[in-house]
Amino acid sequence: MLNATMWSRLACLPAYVSGPGARQAIFAYAALSSACHYHLYELAPTAAELNGWIADVEALVAELGKQ
Repeated sequence: MLNATMWSRLACLPAYVSGPGARQAIFAYAALSSACHYHLYELAPTAAELNGWIADVEALVAELGKQ
């Protein structure tokens, strides 16, 4: 997995993380990745959206720490 792309790693995540944590991580990664790439035709994410995605990542980190 060291040489795998991030998307490949995320695709394997449900095998390692039980519950909705894997889906939340995949969604948060996609959303944060999109937010980091500027597009003229899209609105920037709101502060509430960013805080929600960060909270999802923090929850996943906490869940992984328990395993």
